[in-house]
Amino acid sequence: MDDVLVDTGATLLCLPTSIISQLGGEAQVETAAGVKQGRIFRDVELSIAERQGTFDCLELTEVPYALLGVTPMEVLGLEPDLKNRKLRVLPMNSEQTYLSVL
Repeated sequence: MDDVLVDTGATLLCLPTSIISQLGGEAQVETAAGVKQGRIFRDVELSIAERQGTFDCLELTEVPYALLGVTPMEVLGLEPDLKNRKLRVLPMNSEQTYLSVL
């Protein structure tokens, strides 16, 4: 997809209806516009910069673009580079890793 916005205020991956019209499940969802009825989809496979993960996804019905929330970015080791308007891929090698163990 070309039109994806990084949204550090969003938690989930959010996709427009045109992308996920064949998946299903409804729930009450709290958005910036208040609590609304929305569809949440489970086990959506996401691949960015050769990193992959499976995430829950919220349907966006009023916009044609996707939002990439904080949770998928953290899990995939990505961070926004606001100056260059890109996603930065964090290191994952034997010397450095974006993963932390508590």
